[in-house]
Amino acid sequence: MKKKLRLSKPVWIGLFAGVAVIIAVLGVAIASLFSDGADQPEDKSASVSSDMSASSDELMVRELTPEMDEVVSENGDTVSEDEAVSDNAVSDNEAVSDNEAVSDNAVSENEVDILAANAPSVQASNASCKLNDASSIHLTANFSSAPASEDGKLHIYQLAPYQYSLDGAQEIGSIESTAAAVADVAMGSGAVPGLYCKYCFAAIQGGAPVMQNEPQYITNPEILATNTRARVGYPKKGLTDYFYNWNLDTNNGIPAYIMQINNYGNNGTLKHPMANQADSHMVDEGPLQYMFNAANAEGVNALANAMKGVANMAGTQDYIIGNEVNVRKWCYIAYTDWDNYVKEYMQGFRVAYNAIKSTNANARVFICLDQNWDRNMTNIEAYWFMDGKDFIDKFNAKICAGGNINWGLAFHPHPVPLTYAKIWDMGAIDPIYARMVNSNSMISFQNMSVITNYMTSASLRSPSGSVRAMMASETGISANQGADVQAAAVYASYQACVRNPYVDIMIYSFDDSTGARFTEKAWEVYNNMGGPNDAEYDAWAKSVIGISDWGQLLR
Repeated sequence: MKKKLRLSKPVWIGLFAGVAVIIAVLGVAIASLFSDGADQPEDKSASVSSDMSASSDELMVRELTPEMDEVVSENGDTVSEDEAVSDNAVSDNEAVSDNEAVSDNAVSENEVDILAANAPSVQASNASCKLNDASSIHLTANFSSAPASEDGKLHIYQLAPYQYSLDGAQEIGSIESTAAAVADVAMGSGAVPGLYCKYCFAAIQGGAPVMQNEPQYITNPEILATNTRARVGYPKKGLTDYFYNWNLDTNNGIPAYIMQINNYGNNGTLKHPMANQADSHMVDEGPLQYMFNAANAEGVNALANAMKGVANMAGTQDYIIGNEVNVRKWCYIAYTDWDNYVKEYMQGFRVAYNAIKSTNANARVFICLDQNWDRNMTNIEAYWFMDGKDFIDKFNAKICAGGNINWGLAFHPHPVPLTYAKIWDMGAIDPIYARMVNSNSMISFQNMSVITNYMTSASLRSPSGSVRAMMASETGISANQGADVQAAAVYASYQACVRNPYVDIMIYSFDDSTGARFTEKAWEVYNNMGGPNDAEYDAWAKSVIGISDWGQLLR
């Protein structure tokens, strides 16, 4: 006979209490589910926290090293070591300041706050800055609506080239906040002269000034010109009578119509401070020339004074700022991402441009590229150079963001490889060289129209809408395959220039290491091409090459 289970009174009370608690918890949970969709004010704290977390992730900076086996991309996929070191591995959104460029650490929360506080909060269009005269500027910007400012004003700030936030910037005036902002104001008297500075509007938000437009450089320095000289037209061929490499830090050389200004690092003030930092990826051969210093006030002032000096030299009308600046050994600073590299070069170029144009209004100022065009390197060489095409895109974007100016392009269309002039018969050498030219990953005079055609793009044109000035400022043609081959190739390169309406001049250089010194036959051809006997030498060169029309070789 089974016994009945009897519970004492205290046990019954405990059971009822437990059930009551469970029911209460379930009720709260159910009520919470329904309340999420009710007419309650939206609680944005969770989404703000999530957004801030995402921003911190986006600002994470990684140094891409050859030792890395794989890297995790933003979408969670893994990419190979080769993909990680490509020029495109670091996006524009990941560009960082000098001190952060080679750090493995994320930007701190305080630094995120500073960046956010100084970023433009209202999208401005048609911002510009021009000189009224030697001491005042005309700053404009259009907004979709008047920027909100706690004091109802837009404040004008003056920033040195190396400043990218309002921290330490100089306030030089204010106007009432308006959608169509226009300010005429005297330049400040900071450590860097106003001619080389950039300017922006700022609104007071949260008790602090916040940028309202991308800071704008002065884009009409030529109105201050003190030594403007008439220009001399160029022939389609030239040697050292038209071109000279000028060592700026020792001021040696003979002025020529075209002066390439180089920095060999002998002057510590002109040498960029990042060139003295430890280099995680030292370039092959080591540094040969250095990037100009526009990273501090001393460097900006020294660079501006030096550039004014060369701009005053009689006989010079075109200035190339640095040699093959897309290659780090020729424009050296310690390794950083390419966006940061181009930013640092752009700062120095701006200083050089304004110094030269404010001396000689008719002068032209050029960047200089080697012959790497669109290789998309994915090995260790990706740390040593960037493609010329990528450099142009990044440089032009940064220039236009701060106020478009009339910069020009010098490039070096050597044969590929440098020691082989018989470009019409590439079968005698490794086929990789023919593929480089045929795919336009490398530029020679044979396919240099790839560059000039690219430069006709609307986004790459000068402020007036014209195609920018271009020159082939260095072409060395080897005699290693014989005197006739060299001479015929010299004439072919001349025809490449003649047939291209955008290239002012082809400068021939002599490099004994590649056999590129002219033979007697090359001199004969050089002296006659473009002259009264040009047709005779044209026919002779075609016969050596084995063509009846230059379009069979040149494109």
